[in-house]
Amino acid sequence: MNTKRTKIIYKNDYPFFEFDEKIYSPCMFRSFRPTPANVSLAHRAGIEVFQIQVAGQLNGMDVPYSLYGGVWQDKGVYNFKNFDRQIEMFKKFAHGAKFIIFIQLDAPEAWLEKHKNSLSSFYFLHTSAYDEEWKNDASEYLCTFLEYCENTYGDDILGYGISAGRSTEWFSGTNYYNENTKKAYENYIGKKCDKIPEIPEEVNNGEIFRAPESEEYKFLKFASQGANITAGFFAKEAQKVIKHKKPLGLFGGYYNLKDSLLNVNDFARVWDSGNIDMIFAPASYDDFRQIENSACVTVATDSLKMRGIVHINELDHRTELAQYPMEHPVTQNRMGYRMAEGNIIDDCYDNSFDAGMVLRREFASSVVRKSMLWWFDFFGGYYASPEYEKLLSDCVKIYNGLKVGEFSHSVAEVAVFADAESNYFIKDKADVIRSFCYNGMKEFVKCAVPYDLYNLCDIEKIDLQKYKLCIFLNSFKISKSQAEKIKNSPCKKMWIYAPGCVENDKINFDNIGKITGMNIKTVHKASDCAIDFDGCEIKFEKAVNPYFIVDDDGAERLADYKNTNGCAFAYKNGNFYIGSGNVPEKVWRFIAKKSGVHIYCDVSGAFFADERFISYQTVHTENIEIHLKEDAEFCDLFDGGIYKSENKILKYTAPKGTSKLFEKISRKGKYNEKNL
Repeated sequence: MNTKRTKIIYKNDYPFFEFDEKIYSPCMFRSFRPTPANVSLAHRAGIEVFQIQVAGQLNGMDVPYSLYGGVWQDKGVYNFKNFDRQIEMFKKFAHGAKFIIFIQLDAPEAWLEKHKNSLSSFYFLHTSAYDEEWKNDASEYLCTFLEYCENTYGDDILGYGISAGRSTEWFSGTNYYNENTKKAYENYIGKKCDKIPEIPEEVNNGEIFRAPESEEYKFLKFASQGANITAGFFAKEAQKVIKHKKPLGLFGGYYNLKDSLLNVNDFARVWDSGNIDMIFAPASYDDFRQIENSACVTVATDSLKMRGIVHINELDHRTELAQYPMEHPVTQNRMGYRMAEGNIIDDCYDNSFDAGMVLRREFASSVVRKSMLWWFDFFGGYYASPEYEKLLSDCVKIYNGLKVGEFSHSVAEVAVFADAESNYFIKDKADVIRSFCYNGMKEFVKCAVPYDLYNLCDIEKIDLQKYKLCIFLNSFKISKSQAEKIKNSPCKKMWIYAPGCVENDKINFDNIGKITGMNIKTVHKASDCAIDFDGCEIKFEKAVNPYFIVDDDGAERLADYKNTNGCAFAYKNGNFYIGSGNVPEKVWRFIAKKSGVHIYCDVSGAFFADERFISYQTVHTENIEIHLKEDAEFCDLFDGGIYKSENKILKYTAPKGTSKLFEKISRKGKYNEKNL
């Protein structure tokens, strides 16, 4: 058994891998179609760490995850040659590289054929979580494969990832019935039940809330545990072999910022297990990918840091070179991926300028958040041009330069909180979770305001004294101790729609007023909550019931509902309250300014900053002005040149859409020339 240890070490607060006394940059490369072409291109660009996917199943687009084939063939039957062929290709075309090995634990077809009462964990992880035969056989495979890896390739492997469930990201579907699930649920509630509770999807008269005391809520609370208990089980099994000598990671804990439950909202259970060192998560997708928007993370990175877990940001945006056919037409397309003509990926950038600038932007976001990262060349060819090879090379050189220079802290004056559990109080077809979290962040991140991002469950461990503003995106359930911590903090607070409405496991809308410090009137009527704020309309996509009016003479009235005389947006004693989701950039900027938060740029764009770096991108102007807190000199790390601010304003000119990354020149007056 290999005895060498991989450490995740920090240089000036930036994470790196250390193995056999050598430091490796965590700018990594991943592909479902690794070939001599893209592997050698990435290696020429300076990438030293590659992810290898070991999987034998089809993905949600009905094409293989890996053309090399899986190792797990059936119970106790393993074909290690499929892995050997793949790793030998990597070693040949990326000589001297190291690897992160991803092990898919979903059962192979031959196993499923022999276990007629078992369902595929890829689509039904919530039921497989209670399938002891699958878990035992998958665990046997996991431990056997880890032993093989360490004994055969231990000097080449830096770490591991474990995968199962939908998209191999530990997601669960919503088809709940299975006898194993029913028995587990009966143990959970401590009594027999005739059947699993119905989960009503429809919303009648806009009534979006699910009662905490209802059977459906109890079942969803139970169902959310399955995927995470299972991930934790496999992580513990893996550690029996690797014994914490190499970092172990998984995808997980990020869907609460988007729009789907997928039964993953109990992820803190895995984070707190002590057996996970890395969380992989894609950079925000859909609207965030557009060049006119801004980068955002999909996981609460600052909650990860509190646990000593490193965030690995997956950059899987499609360059213009990604628009090509798959191996065969999609037959079922069961997971809803956007495809043109059945088998062609079409969500790509139009040209190399847009794609390159967004990739710069995503890299800068990762640097400022102190995340590891990899470029995900999904099905091959995303970076198959000299200009992309140069871009990857530039990024690797910049990240390697983080090892020298000055220590850098966050400059965030804003803390943003998302709450995973609160999603369960909203009915499935209400379509409002997205309006609170995803759409709210999409607009907030364009305000040129640095922020820290946490899960609400961690708030009692956080020093709120360092922030001027705390934003609560979807905090429907707030404990008494959390409420007391928030109330006693000196920062301003921003509340949306119905904060704290779940009290003592009941819906109590009267508690909204206690949380916000305002008199809030509940109106039991469906409304889209349309608000007019300074010519900007704010509303839900669908009508919700109830809606809320600020009925408080002591509150500063900031905006009214359009179809009533009721106050919809108000401020009182350090608390902002707004009665609708989909909060736009104009409102976020107003709140930040009123809270005394430093706003670095007046023009909408993608802005990231810490003590050492500033990055900015906008499509709205070529003449950029960034408002600093103090004058400084900067080096443009991508395009070269030295810039000096005057009167605390950094000015430069660049084509619209250009993403810049500036490093502040040392206050000692000496700059690290390796970064130039």
